[in-house]
Amino acid sequence: MAEDLPQESLTKAWFAWPGIDEPEAYVRKVLVTTYVSWWRRRWRREPPSDDLPDRPAFDADRDGEEL
Repeated sequence: MAEDLPQESLTKAWFAWPGIDEPEAYVRKVLVTTYVSWWRRRWRREPPSDDLPDRPAFDADRDGEEL
């Protein structure tokens, strides 16, 4: 991840380069917003669990009726 963040940020900046007035500030902003979006995406994932349910909550053949 440490190598992916600067690479993706510079790639995003490359496409906007002609319209950038302050390149250093722009790239820093892109770096921060990219990192925050990655962090939010990772944070919202369901945490893994060692315990598996004994049986499914519903049977797909029964149109979602609970067992």
